Amino acid sequence: MATLNGFGAITPDAKTPVHDANILFSVATNKVSGKVVVTWQDTRLDPNNALNSVAYTDSNDAAATFSAPVRIDKTPANAAALRTQTFNPTIVAADDGTLAVTYYDFRNDTGAAGQELADTWAIFCKPAATNSCADAANWGHELRLTPKSFNLADAPLVTAGLFLGDYFGLATQGKSIWPAFVTATGKQRTTLWTRRIVLP
Repeated sequence: MATLNGFGAITPDAKTPVHDANILFSVATNKVSGKVVVTWQDTRLDPNNALNSVAYTDSNDAAATFSAPVRIDKTPANAAALRTQTFNPTIVAADDGTLAVTYYDFRNDTGAAGQELADTWAIFCKPAATNSCADAANWGHELRLTPKSFNLADAPLVTAGLFLGDYFGLATQGKSIWPAFVTATGKQRTTLWTRRIVLP
């Protein structure tokens, strides 16, 4: 598998470190295709080799070899480059083989004093004989999971940075996906959420 090359995110305005999943990866098995699928945050796929994006790779030989990593997030370009960072990706394979990945970014941050606005997103790929998820172009249907942006600066500040917690994941049932994601909901306070996503 490709070597992880993630670094911790920092907030766009105050440049406070974020205690994120930069040394971790998320892995699942696609029961339809038999592939091992992996996602993580990685700087090598950023044009400037500096900021985290969501990387994806898969294996069809029981993890002996993997496809070349590709960037799959849909975080748009921004004049304030730090608003393009992504972090804490997770992956799951649904019963029909559709893959879902969730991640955070700062695209809606406005630069207002004391505000480091973040959101959680989901993106999907449905592999087929002519539609490989190892092709970044086949990821889409991006969905915003947070009803409004939250202020990451409100998250508890620990030694490694602003900390949303370790409570991220995805579960599937039939044609539905249930993500677990966290937002800051007040000073030094975070809340764990879920919502039903119907597969696109």
